[in-house]
Amino acid sequence: MTIKRAEITVVLSRNWFWRTLALLIALFYGFLALREAFAGEYLISDDGRQHIFWLQRYVDPRLFPQDLIADYFQTVAPAGYKFLYWLGAQLGLTPIFFSKLLPIILLTVTAAYCFEVCLGFFPVPAAAACASVLLSQGLAMTDAIFSATPKAFIYPLFLGFSYYLLRESLWGCSLAILLLGLFYPQMMLVAAGLLLVQMLPWPKDRSRLIAHRPKLWLCGVGLGIAAAILLIYALTTTEFDPVVSVAQARRMPEFLAGGAIAVFRR
Repeated sequence: MTIKRAEITVVLSRNWFWRTLALLIALFYGFLALREAFAGEYLISDDGRQHIFWLQRYVDPRLFPQDLIADYFQTVAPAGYKFLYWLGAQLGLTPIFFSKLLPIILLTVTAAYCFEVCLGFFPVPAAAACASVLLSQGLAMTDAIFSATPKAFIYPLFLGFSYYLLRESLWGCSLAILLLGLFYPQMMLVAAGLLLVQMLPWPKDRSRLIAHRPKLWLCGVGLGIAAAILLIYALTTTEFDPVVSVAQARRMPEFLAGGAIAVFRR
């Protein structure tokens, strides 16, 4: 019994060592970005020029009057993203300042969930730490998280969903899907697809079906949340509807090669 307890203590110590190392490296990358972000008062990421500038309206509602670009980006911004910056403004944090603080938090949470997910697939702490560090380094080389735009929330929220799915946590998965729907609805569809996939193959025997009841609840509640959020988006109309069709986009230079948002090669 004493030997087993000692072995468990050693394993837990190793886990905490590698987990702490992965988080410290993520914090290091975050502080490097933080130092660069605060090099200038109005320094902002490329995507931030589109998705953050209009958030100044939460500080001064009189800004950008009759500005169609500001109105458009305010309309298409996800509800959770808008609420978070509104809350920051209520606490006295201007959107530009807040957008510089968010990335280090998001990167650290991403690294933590990445470590736990990898440990769930391959229970070797050193390997999980390497995967977490590689992800942190990869994200540090792009503005995916450091833009503090809606796409920055994909990584911590989806990895969080993956972690709770591995643990078959009903509340964790439900909350993660809800947050994905509020911050980046497109990724919520991927999470919903994973819920369906993890039910395959469908058990034909009744006894096995009963054994799968927790998974059925997990899948049912998660898909219900996703369907409700999709329904809200489907029923919401704006002054900028309808969305440009594929045929129309192919005739617009903005979406062609060399355009501002190149979607089609030719």
